[in-house]
Parts: sequence; C-alpha cells; structure tokens
Amino acid sequence: MRTWILAALFCVSAGCSAPRGRAATPDVVPRANGDDPGADPGGVDPGDVSESSGHRGFPRLLPASTAGTLSPMRLVVIVAAGDPMQNDLFAFADAAITSDWYKTVTAEYGVLPPTAPAVHLTGAPLPTVTPALTSDAVAAYVNATLAATTNAPTPDGKTLYLVYLPPGVSLENNVLCKGPGAAAYHLPFGDGGDGFAVVQRCQIGFETQLQQLTVVGSHEIAEAATDTGAGWRVAIPPSTVPVWMSDPWLEYEDNRVTENGDLCIDTRILEGGYYYQRAFSNAAAAAGGDPCVPSLGLPYYAATTDKAWYSGIPGETMRILVTGWSTAPMDDWVVRARVQEVSRVGAAWSAAQGAPALNDGKAVSFTITIPADATPGDWASFYLLAEHLDAQKHVLPGDDYAHLQMFGVYVR
Repeated sequence: MRTWILAALFCVSAGCSAPRGRAATPDVVPRANGDDPGADPGGVDPGDVSESSGHRGFPRLLPASTAGTLSPMRLVVIVAAGDPMQNDLFAFADAAITSDWYKTVTAEYGVLPPTAPAVHLTGAPLPTVTPALTSDAVAAYVNATLAATTNAPTPDGKTLYLVYLPPGVSLENNVLCKGPGAAAYHLPFGDGGDGFAVVQRCQIGFETQLQQLTVVGSHEIAEAATDTGAGWRVAIPPSTVPVWMSDPWLEYEDNRVTENGDLCIDTRILEGGYYYQRAFSNAAAAAGGDPCVPSLGLPYYAATTDKAWYSGIPGETMRILVTGWSTAPMDDWVVRARVQEVSRVGAAWSAAQGAPALNDGKAVSFTITIPADATPGDWASFYLLAEHLDAQKHVLPGDDYAHLQMFGVYVR
C-alpha cells in the first residue's frame, strides 16, 4: 500500500500508500526540495565505473488474501464539507473509473470495469485540531458519513469508500507528512468484502496538490480493486525462513509486504487531464522490460544489483556494484541508494548518497556500511532510485518520476 519514495516517503501507501496532479499540458517539473539528485555523492567513487550487461528481474505477485476483488467496483468518494478541492476530487473519481488507465491496471487481475458512476458524498468537517487519525477513526468517519446521508450506498461486498482528508488533517504516525508512517492506505471495510482507502494531503514531490491526490488516490484504487483484503503482493514465505532467503521487495515496508502499486511507485501517466500512477503487471515484467502498465511508449530505464541479498560482518564497509539497464538507447540517468527498512530500530546502517550517472551496461559501486554493533541475523533493505532528468535536474515531460529496485544486506 505504501506509495511515495519521493516524499521521504509518500510521504511515502500502507499504504502511504510514498508521490503528483492535473495538467492540460505536461511541462518540465522540479524535484522536491531537499531531494536534489545533484547532492554530494557521499562515498561513491566516481572513478569506480565498469561496463556490464543484463539485469535482475522483478518478483511475481500473488494474491495476499482470500477477500477477492472489487469486480465490478462501486467507487464511493468522501470529501469533507468545506474542502476547497471537493469538486476537483469528485471530477477525478468520475474520470478514473471510466478511464483506459483503470481498465489496463485491473484487467490482468480479472477485475471488470465499474458498471455505475462514482458516488459523491460530503462528510462532516474535520478541523485541523483533530488528533492524527487511526485506521479505526477513518472507518468510523466512513460509517458516520453513511449514517448521515439519505439513501447512502451501503456495503455490498464490491464497494471501495475512498476518503480524501482535508488540508491539515493527518494520519497516525505521519503528522505533517513526516516520519515513517503512511500518507495513504487501504484496508477491508467490515467483513463482507468491501474496502476503504484514505489519502492525506502531502504535496511533497509533486508539481501540484491535485496531482498528489490523483496519483496517490489512483494507487489505492488499483490496489484495493485487485485485492480488497490486501492487494496483490509478493508471496510471503513462512516466518521460519530468514529474510534474506526471500525477495528484498518484501522489505519495502516494515510488515513484510509490497503490492502491485508499490512496485511501480514514482511512475505516472497522463490521461484526460489527470495523472494516474501506473501499476505492476506480472506479464509485462516477465517480458523483461517496463514492468508497469499502462505503457508510456518510452524507453524504460533502471538500476539493479547482481544479487538480491549480500552478506557482511559487523562494521564492514561494502562496495556493491549497481548496473544501469534500459530497453532502448537513451541519455544518461542518475541513481541513488537509500536505506529502506532495518531489522533493528535505531541500527545505523548507511548507504552512499549522490547521483552517479548511469546508462545501459554501465555500472558504479555504492558504499554500504554495516553497523559496528550489528549481530548475526541483522539486516537492512535498500532501494535504488533511478531518475532521468534534464540539465536543470527536472523530470522530463511525460516521463515517470523515477524507477525503483530493491536489494538487501544481512549480517552473517
């Protein structure tokens, strides 16, 4: 469910479900403040570059629950009274369920297109002095809105209640879009197969506030529709299996999950004046190119490591080779490595920062430092963030914001 890496994490969907909006004509856009790809490399040796080829593939996703799909989905959008963007959000909901985007991201998962228009509901005002909302509080807000609405669309086993929080109202653990908490997520609503999703306002990493709300909202719609219980995820191995015996994408979030939206975080496609997030496709990934749909019709680029997991000893500084790959010739792009999850809270793992230039077959080594006080069995997951930028370090028109890959290191 997590969504946005750009925003330190959507602020990074539990779905933060960690990052963009509407534009009649897409334009070159700046990256988020404080996330400058031109920052100091911090340990990367620019001279340590080699040529390589090939790339590590993506995992295959499986259903993570028996809840089933929302097929055909009934979308109910709840926006608080007085929200200045209410009309925009209702209009987006109408567009989303009839879009080619929705048909494409759900088709592989056996989800039929909605047969009814989106339902618009106005919820009670939510003052900014409201304590950060728990998932129970969000579910209660949905129930209260339904109870206060004449002829409200009650749960029927195929409904997604999508709540957009007003400005200044935060979700638990993510006050003001800071910290590791989620800025959006989806969960089951009751026991009948319905679901609810909630999106907090966090513009970090997006050109406009509306773009954040449409991209993040579409992320949650795609995940909930394909499996309202949890979203299609990387298969979760038995708890007795060490982390490093499974795919590092399982450590994208701290509860050992990743979903079809998460694997395509930081992607986007423009349709009908709105930006949507693209979603992961097993079929597209198996073809060896762009794993996200709908296709942009552009070369796909990324960075990868040869191995999914590496091992080291306490205090060791490791140099891990990161290789660029693309589906067609293109200009250089940049890549950074960041710590994503750790097995022990407070452990001081570190990854080299910076943005060394890559291209297809070119490789550069990143520095990973294992904490000196680490013990056997400790681990950390890392993400590689590849960005194709112009000379001013702006995202190119019509392109994705970034492409991700995961790897991990454990202590032997």
